[in-house]
Amino acid sequence: AEVHTDSTKYFVITSNSKENVVRSVRHGLWATQRKNERALDDAFRCSPAVVLVFSVNRSDAFQGYAVMRSPIGRPRSRSHDPFNGFGRLFDVEWLKLHDLPYREVQNVRNPLHGDRPVQFSRDGQELTNSVGRRLCAIIDRHIDEPASFPKPEAQEAPPPQRSPLYSLNLGPPSIPPAVGSRSRSRSRGRRRKREKKYRKAPHPLEASFEQQLEFFMGLEYDDYVEWFARFAAFSPGPTTPP
Repeated sequence: AEVHTDSTKYFVITSNSKENVVRSVRHGLWATQRKNERALDDAFRCSPAVVLVFSVNRSDAFQGYAVMRSPIGRPRSRSHDPFNGFGRLFDVEWLKLHDLPYREVQNVRNPLHGDRPVQFSRDGQELTNSVGRRLCAIIDRHIDEPASFPKPEAQEAPPPQRSPLYSLNLGPPSIPPAVGSRSRSRSRGRRRKREKKYRKAPHPLEASFEQQLEFFMGLEYDDYVEWFARFAAFSPGPTTPP
């Protein structure tokens, strides 16, 4: 059945961590704050479809969207709780898993939130039908036609710094390496290891869904933020298999 209709309800869901989003994708479940439950439950009972657009806090992006498949607190299976008791579970079906940077939706504003841009939505914020459909359509187009989006402006390289005088053998004699130099060497080794890990990010249109999940679950949150800042422009993150 068609999900995006004139009667579909749309909400923004924010998550404290990408790990919770991965758990949601893997188990087909979500749990929200108590204050959001009534609005989502009412929408599920009164609308043909309820679409949840997800965003991980501090990621500067939306991560895709899912549709509700059960009322709050009535999932098909209660045998496993991937969120360790945070809120009452309900079933969701992920339709698109993909990073859409906020910069691509800066002009999309939500009349239900004081006409503010959608990237400033709080957890559980409802979107108008037209705004929700537009946001999901942009996510779809970002997956299907990435070349149609402008590339982010390249940052200007900082001007080269002039070499200090002592590098021209006009300063003090060289100092033998101390114990701290070994620590710096290890630090550089770890940095090179991280750089190597970033370069091995699976291509969203070539790697399997399991390979993408394994890669992103292996990143700490700070590493994910750094990866996103470096590579999201040309490798925007995981997508669901076709």
